[in-house]
Amino acid sequence: MKNFKFLTAIFHSKRSALNFCRRQTGFTLIELLLGMGMFVALVAAVIALQSLLTQGENFSLSSFLTAENGNSALQTLTSELRNARQSENGSFPIAEASDQQIIFYSNADSDEDIERVRYFLQGSEFKKGTINPTGFPALYPDETEVVKTVAEFIQNGSNPVFSYYNQDWPGDQVNNPLPTPASLTDISLVKISVRVNEDPAREEGEFTLEPFVQIRSLKTNL
Repeated sequence: MKNFKFLTAIFHSKRSALNFCRRQTGFTLIELLLGMGMFVALVAAVIALQSLLTQGENFSLSSFLTAENGNSALQTLTSELRNARQSENGSFPIAEASDQQIIFYSNADSDEDIERVRYFLQGSEFKKGTINPTGFPALYPDETEVVKTVAEFIQNGSNPVFSYYNQDWPGDQVNNPLPTPASLTDISLVKISVRVNEDPAREEGEFTLEPFVQIRSLKTNL
């Protein structure tokens, strides 16, 4: 009888230990699943962060290249405008001076001729038109104009690209900038202002380029 009770006690003891192990095993599995879930969430967060950082870097690089292209176009414009001179037929160095378009005569391609050069904003594209002189006396036929886009993503809208100043600037701030279309013979200095932004919805990608150009042939204080 004592042996029977002893064996029964041992049986119950082993059974309790087995149930305890089962309970412990189940708890460890839950922990494992929770840990795996947290790990997957962490990996997903890292991937999402990396994607955002990559997109940000790509946007920054793209914005810089867009601004650099606009800056390069304005450097060419300022060089040509600074050296504006009379046309081949003796016309005044500047032919038109409005808010979003300027027409002048300059040696734009380093040959012996003086070309008629037109810079203008069309939508968000900044364009350049060139006409070579023909015949004698020289003519500049409009139909021969060659137009190309020199800068994109210009966000000026209706804001002026070109502003004009007389020889008394900056002393005379009452009459400057000149009303447009500006009187051609009053112009001595030109300000070019363009806002460049590949994505207008993102203000951090906007660059403002504002060079001033002194037209050498129109200076009276040499």
